[in-house]
Amino acid sequence: MDIKRKCINQPLSKQPLALVLIQIRYTPINAVDSNIDKIQEILRKDFPIYEKLRNISVSVSPEGLQQNAISLASFSSRNGCENILLDKNQITFQVTDYPGFESFYSKFEKILNSIDSILKLKECGVYTRCGLRYVDQIIPLDTNDTIDSYLNENFIITQPPVFKNQKKVCTVSMAGHIELSENKRGAMSVNLYQGQKGLALPPDLLTRTPKLKRDAGKSERIGLIDMDASFTPAPDPEEYNEETVKEIFYRLHDNIITGFFESVVSKEGIAKWK
Repeated sequence: MDIKRKCINQPLSKQPLALVLIQIRYTPINAVDSNIDKIQEILRKDFPIYEKLRNISVSVSPEGLQQNAISLASFSSRNGCENILLDKNQITFQVTDYPGFESFYSKFEKILNSIDSILKLKECGVYTRCGLRYVDQIIPLDTNDTIDSYLNENFIITQPPVFKNQKKVCTVSMAGHIELSENKRGAMSVNLYQGQKGLALPPDLLTRTPKLKRDAGKSERIGLIDMDASFTPAPDPEEYNEETVKEIFYRLHDNIITGFFESVVSKEGIAKWK
């Protein structure tokens, strides 16, 4: 099955994209820990930098919030611009040197197939969530350039007069459902951060991410556009099927790109990035 994008392809020479993250979650595979050496051997040609980390998951029980420690494996490329995060519940692939969606997804598929040769997700696993996330940085061109000028009017907050001439610091969040196909519905959130000094990525992505191509200085004010689209099978997890999962990710991508160009950023902003 030949799956293609259904959205515009509008390259920008002054690319604002800072990071792309793709993730698939599945029902727990306890064999991850005991097979990590085999997985590392398969991945180390392209991702030779291996690190064992600890992750904390939070669950709700009748006794209240419970924190559980989970082993997390990190595999990074030589140049540090790509990494894979793996634990018993999910596989995450992150890049800061983005080649375009088709090439990006092709590499993700290769990673999935390599890991699947050990964990057998296709043969006996089910997935619980597919997620795709794009983070763009708005970096003013000069002292006269404004972050607001890059945004659609629906995402601009008026500065209260009480703050007078202070630089605007704010966060705008919106979320809703998106259509992926006739029988599949996903969700998407859009979060915009403006003015926090040195905030190069959303707060939850400040650790365990690849090396940024352009990191913001601690005293520099920038804006962030964080778009997160996902699909969660309901009411039950779905059997993993390579083509079905690929179709879902392509449609998540379509919604993010369409939303970015048609709803989130301004024509003036696009012109500045061209």
